[in-house]
Amino acid sequence: MANTEQATAINYAQSILQLLGQLQAVRNQVAAMVITYADLAPSTIWNNLATFAWNADGSAGTADGTPNTAHPISVSGLNRSEVQLAAGVQLLADFQTFVAGGALAATSSRNATIDQLVG
Repeated sequence: MANTEQATAINYAQSILQLLGQLQAVRNQVAAMVITYADLAPSTIWNNLATFAWNADGSAGTADGTPNTAHPISVSGLNRSEVQLAAGVQLLADFQTFVAGGALAATSSRNATIDQLVG
């Protein structure tokens, strides 16, 4: 029977393998998303979708007269701007570059991008 330190070390190793398996799945999903983005070019469509500005109280404001890429897209409850979505696409491309061993620009706050899009 393994002692407590051995059991802890083995459990930790198993946790590493489990997490790496999840990263492998994410890597494959990201690769598929990057290919789809290149094929679909959705930013052109996003640029033309209806947008709105947030009211001071945090509620959705009146629809913009013409789409504004800095304002949230109102279609299908996206409530994220084209600018934010493009940053998300860039983060996915950066992740793909990272796992392939490429260099990344240090000018982008990827944590902020995730939090703004998911939060």
